[in-house]
Amino acid sequence: MKKLRQTFLGLIALTGVVVVFTQCEKKDATASSIPAVGGVSTELLPLAYVDADSLVAHLDFHKRLADAFETKLSKQNAALNAAGQKLQNEVIAFQQKMQNNAFLSQERAQQEQTRIQRMQADLEKRADQVQQELAVERSNIQLQLNDSLVAGVKAFNTPQKYQMIITKSAMLYADERYDITAEVTTFLNKRFK
Repeated sequence: MKKLRQTFLGLIALTGVVVVFTQCEKKDATASSIPAVGGVSTELLPLAYVDADSLVAHLDFHKRLADAFETKLSKQNAALNAAGQKLQNEVIAFQQKMQNNAFLSQERAQQEQTRIQRMQADLEKRADQVQQELAVERSNIQLQLNDSLVAGVKAFNTPQKYQMIITKSAMLYADERYDITAEVTTFLNKRFK
């Protein structure tokens, strides 16, 4: 009985060695098909990265949002510049009248000076208001862009090719084989159209 038990354990051990040897052979065959760098396997992990700056710069959606924002910014700046020019002309006219003693009374000169100061205060208030409106709009555009990118990258990865897609900005180094920026940009631009 003891001899039968030892033979049985020997067969189990031999089977285990054969299985391990067979698995090692399969791994060696797989590893040999993937080139190794410095003795380290270069098999790709299920993760990728995008260069967010490059991606955003080439997105049609971002270009449309940026163009609309720039148009609005230009219009606001033109309106503020025109109001500023009008105020400057009023100040110059007031100074000339003061030098030429064109005001009938000191009281009338004071009224004109108060009116110009109110114009200046209104212009400064309007400029602050425009800055705040533009900051809110810039923030809304950023939120729209972020939402669009997250939804777009999720759709890009719908057949779950990757476990994780990260941005390059936080990495010190990444192999270029993990860079999917071009594919994501193409996908998102097609999706936008």
